[in-house]
Amino acid sequence: MYALQHEPRDQVAFDHGRHYPTRPPVHVHHNEDEVIHVIEGGYEFWLDGEVVPVAAGASIFLPRGVPHTFRVISPGPGRNLTTPDPRRAGGILR
Repeated sequence: MYALQHEPRDQVAFDHGRHYPTRPPVHVHHNEDEVIHVIEGGYEFWLDGEVVPVAAGASIFLPRGVPHTFRVISPGPGRNLTTPDPRRAGGILR
């Protein structure tokens, strides 16, 4: 993941890749929603106990306050574009 310096009202997006089976720990964003668009590979998202598969070319909305994580489930690498709500993203990348 890339750390970015920005003003809270700026549009922020970051592109990063992952390999099966790595995943970030279950976490919660208290102040911002996220939209994750899968660019490459297949992902499986866990949102507060619900498992949601997301294929390349599809997106998923992650509302603030909901515990979540994800992992690549395809045999090759996965790549996604993460866009936090630009109005509330001030603390997400610090």
